[in-house]
Amino acid sequence: MQGQVPASFIQATAAELFVEEATVKRDLGRLLLKLEDLQREQIEAALRTETAPVELTLKERQAAIQYLRSPQLTQRILDDYAVRTGRRRDQ
Repeated sequence: MQGQVPASFIQATAAELFVEEATVKRDLGRLLLKLEDLQREQIEAALRTETAPVELTLKERQAAIQYLRSPQLTQRILDDYAVRTGRRRDQ
């Protein structure tokens, strides 16, 4: 089990629920293991998902090449970022 539950939490939970600390510890351990399994499954599913490559039209490709060859590329990227995030560069 990767995640460890603090002993104080186990004690407080056991007292609140009127059960043995061992019961809380066992149940939380099972819960954490299940959550780790679910997380691993989601990560594996996301990694298996294949996306189709993006196909650009000739006009889009030319615009992209022009953008990337711009002498002010860094400035344009910063300006685009500022517009998309609503942040001014001087903040």
